[in-house]
Amino acid sequence: MSIYELRCGHGHTFEVIHSFTAPLPSCPGGGTATVKVPSRFGIAGRAALPPPPEVMPQAWRGTYDGNREYITSLRPAP
Repeated sequence: MSIYELRCGHGHTFEVIHSFTAPLPSCPGGGTATVKVPSRFGIAGRAALPPPPEVMPQAWRGTYDGNREYITSLRPAP
């Protein structure tokens, strides 16, 4: 069962919990045929780029034997 947003020919919009295979219900406001309306979605947040490969250590020796301060400095600030 999915939630669909439907619209009738008169412009009424409403949401229904409906099976994918069942026929669409008629409009409760006027009884006319309905069609599915594409859902809106939101994008939030931001993506941070990782450091370039040249900056990242290539082996354990490149981290100065696991130096905690050095490794912490490679992580981006929150």
